[in-house]
Amino acid sequence: MADASMPLPIRTIRAAFTELGKSVHVALRTQMGDASRLDIQKLDCLRLLALTEQVSSRDIYLGAITDIILSIMLSCQVKSAPSSTTAFAQ
Repeated sequence: MADASMPLPIRTIRAAFTELGKSVHVALRTQMGDASRLDIQKLDCLRLLALTEQVSSRDIYLGAITDIILSIMLSCQVKSAPSSTTAFAQ
């Protein structure tokens, strides 16, 4: 079992950041206005941010994760609008 006080390797944090980015990208496109589901993404962001505390490049992650969280918060406020185009041409 790994020691909880031992920092994760930077490549593990990079991989987690990449996966988080993909997950949030999909969520922002498919769950717009669904605050409860988007909050799950926000919690994942905060967990990753906590893991970066001992990383020398934390400022980069801090800025990027903060931007992601702001995007999630904005998406929570937007309601999905129905498309203005018709599905079938007559």
